[in-house]
Amino acid sequence: MEKEQSNKGKPEFVRTNLIGTYQYFSIPTDDSVDFSVRRAIILQAYDILLSKNGGKLSVHNDFLGTDIEITRKISRKKASNNSVRHWQSTYAILKIKDVVKFADAEEIKHLPAKAGMQQNSGFSYIIPLEYTFRHPTKEYLNFTVELIVGEIVLEKKGRRYVQYSVELMEIKKAKSS
Repeated sequence: MEKEQSNKGKPEFVRTNLIGTYQYFSIPTDDSVDFSVRRAIILQAYDILLSKNGGKLSVHNDFLGTDIEITRKISRKKASNNSVRHWQSTYAILKIKDVVKFADAEEIKHLPAKAGMQQNSGFSYIIPLEYTFRHPTKEYLNFTVELIVGEIVLEKKGRRYVQYSVELMEIKKAKSS
C-alpha cells in the first residue's frame, strides 16, 4: 500500500532542471526503462556541473561541517552506475548540490570502506547520510535518498570528503531486510 501511495499521480516523465542551471531533463519513471536513458542524463548533468566549475565542485555539508567534493572520476562514475536504477535516484543527481548540502543522519557513522571500488577510490571510511525530498502537492516527489560520502584520510593533510553514491532509500532498506 505504501508503494502505491508514493507513486500516486506519478507521470510518465518527471521534468526538472539541473540545480543552478536552466538545463532541463525529462526523467522516465517507468522501472522497466533501459538504464542507458537515465545514465545519459546523469553523465550530462555531471559534465555540465563540473565543466561549469572548472572541473571541480565542492559543496559545504551543514551536518558534517565540511566541504564535500563532487568529482568526475569518483562521483560521476559511481552515480552513472547506481543512480540509474530508479528515477528518484536520477532526480536526486539533478539536485545534487542540495542533496550534498543538506543531507544528514541521526548520528555520524564512519564505516570502514568495503573492498573494491570504495577502497580503490582511496576511501578509509564511508559516511551514510540521508536527504528527503518534500513537495506540497506532488506526492510522488516525496522520497528519501541515501548519500554516501567517502572519507579519505590524508597523511599530515587531514581528511578529504567525496560524494560517492546516491540511491533511493526505500530500495536500500528493502535490500538489507
